Amino acid sequence: MSTIKWPLALLALLGVIGLVQLIPLPLSAIAHDQGPRASLQQLDQLLGLSLWRPVTLSPAATINALGSLLVPLAALLWLTISGGRRLVLIALLGVGVVSAGLGLLQLFADPRSGLFFYDVTNAGSPVGLFANRNHAAVFLACCLAIAVFLHRGTRDGLKRTLPFVAVFLGVCALVNPSRAGLLALGLALLASGLLLRPARTSVHRTGGRFRWALPLAGACVCAVFITVFAAADRIPALSRIVENPSLTDLRSELNPISWRMLQDLQPWGSGLGTYEHIYRFYEPIRLLMPSYVNEAHNDWVQFPIETGAIGVLVVLIALCLGAYRLVRLTSSAERGEATQFAWLGGTVLLILAVASLVDYPLRVPMVQVLAIVALAFFSGFHDDDDIASPIKA
Repeated sequence: MSTIKWPLALLALLGVIGLVQLIPLPLSAIAHDQGPRASLQQLDQLLGLSLWRPVTLSPAATINALGSLLVPLAALLWLTISGGRRLVLIALLGVGVVSAGLGLLQLFADPRSGLFFYDVTNAGSPVGLFANRNHAAVFLACCLAIAVFLHRGTRDGLKRTLPFVAVFLGVCALVNPSRAGLLALGLALLASGLLLRPARTSVHRTGGRFRWALPLAGACVCAVFITVFAAADRIPALSRIVENPSLTDLRSELNPISWRMLQDLQPWGSGLGTYEHIYRFYEPIRLLMPSYVNEAHNDWVQFPIETGAIGVLVVLIALCLGAYRLVRLTSSAERGEATQFAWLGGTVLLILAVASLVDYPLRVPMVQVLAIVALAFFSGFHDDDDIASPIKA
């Protein structure tokens, strides 16, 4: 049976962390000289209370975060039961196409129309099925890489359609004002060139001729599209970068606050899903505004804030295992489908990891589904009937 032990272990570990954070402990054992817990301890002393409190500073938010793990868990079980990797990728690609098409309609629609599904959203931007334009653009970039990968390994009628799908997704990502999406699109285009490179067996049969013809042709097409859009000033994300080359915005204001939170809340962490609530304790007066801050916009910092020292350990172990897996893939002589799918999974994970430096895509259910599928592929998930079968090219 195909293995999903590593993705399943990650979800289980996150679940255990959340459950442990709900266990009440003496406040004196987990409080520090500064931070929210110190204030709670002072209030308890003033009121003459001696209460045990859970590690998480917002039990409701942590319970909600635990519930959100059911989405990637269901996707993982679906992947295992269906046993068809290409079917899962086609389904994800279909969601991407629908979201991209809806995003184009939103460009010309009234922000108050029913085409925008959320009250709190980037009105006027092509958010598609999402509430946030960054998440929409990053998801489209990942779907573009999936379309290129499927085109390389598909022999049926879908093969002729996939290039048009990839171009459509790329154009929809270009017209999105998201700077994170533009970066993700660049990574996806770079990875697509590598995914289009023929397998060694195919190169050997053709004597190595035209090995890079298809990737170069794709690169030329992309360069033409990007040049035309840039000349016509139709890449809003690029315009935003030109207008603000120092990239100073709310994110740059949040970073020092998040780092202070990270220091104050170690080693216990604030609790899964609690950043929005804990931020209010640290929010300076100069950042008070009608809108509110819901995430740190840097998941590499927010995750240790919420999970504490154990979260830092989990991240380090995950990075080490990822590097080890990458070395194995690079040095392996195996060129079967499982290896090719592993490279696709690594590509998607890299895009999401880079996007997480400036946003929080992995906290969105649809992106969680994409990420857990990519992790399963990267860790070696395979169909039972095609273990080590060669890629057809």
